[in-house]
Amino acid sequence: MAEYFKYITTYNNTLVDRSDTTFSPVPPYGEILSSYYIVPHQELYYYKESGGEIVLNDAATIESYLEGTDPPPGPNDIVEQNEFTGYTESTDNNIDYLSGQTDTKLNTTDFNTYSGDTDLYIETKIDKVTGATSNLAIFSADGNVVDSNVTVDSITGGTGYYVYGDKEVAESNASPTPVTYYSTGGTLTEGLFSLDYLGILGNSVKVKPAYIQFFHDDRPISSIIDYAPPTNGGYIPISFMKDEYLTGGTHTFDVRYHAGVNTALMNYAAIRVRKVQ
Repeated sequence: MAEYFKYITTYNNTLVDRSDTTFSPVPPYGEILSSYYIVPHQELYYYKESGGEIVLNDAATIESYLEGTDPPPGPNDIVEQNEFTGYTESTDNNIDYLSGQTDTKLNTTDFNTYSGDTDLYIETKIDKVTGATSNLAIFSADGNVVDSNVTVDSITGGTGYYVYGDKEVAESNASPTPVTYYSTGGTLTEGLFSLDYLGILGNSVKVKPAYIQFFHDDRPISSIIDYAPPTNGGYIPISFMKDEYLTGGTHTFDVRYHAGVNTALMNYAAIRVRKVQ
């Protein structure tokens, strides 16, 4: 079935519309009645009128038609690099007019003035903390940063804040005189420390007592603790813990034991010393 196809002469007679009735065109438009079949919804600019016939359009004409009839670019359209570069070539240190939204331009001098004010405001917003090397920082009630007086080493077990050692060897003592089963120590900073001791004590004969005691710097910090096993060679773990304020310097920590009757036995001890304040 024949249709009327409208074309525009300024773009080499590129087709722009189709209809069952005449367009009665006026320049720069014309029309042709043709039974040439073009798929519905196909872009008509792929075709043109030539010598009273409809033929395929050429690429140069299509490109020229699209460039000439596209609407002006919107805010979300892609801008070619060479076009965008042109916007930034101004030498007056101002923002070029790009759209109505940038009509009120901001001069570089004005902007630098604002930046100076901003810099001063930032410097007074948060206090600086000095003399708090390797300490944790905390926020005070007014939002400023202050020294917590808590060192990173004190919570990560750094040198001067933590001592640990253990021993796992079966030993015996048949004397009523205490002997040291295990000793450890280190150079510590001044502060409050948690002292945790563990010793596994036994006796070679059932219901016969053996004794254990815990020391700090050759000073007993626990009472003498006894254990009489219900069976020959029986053992029991005995723990002791205490918080002590230590001066800065070298300190030692010991586990000592002795026999009441028969032979006292030890097969394990551990000591952990950690700063808590």
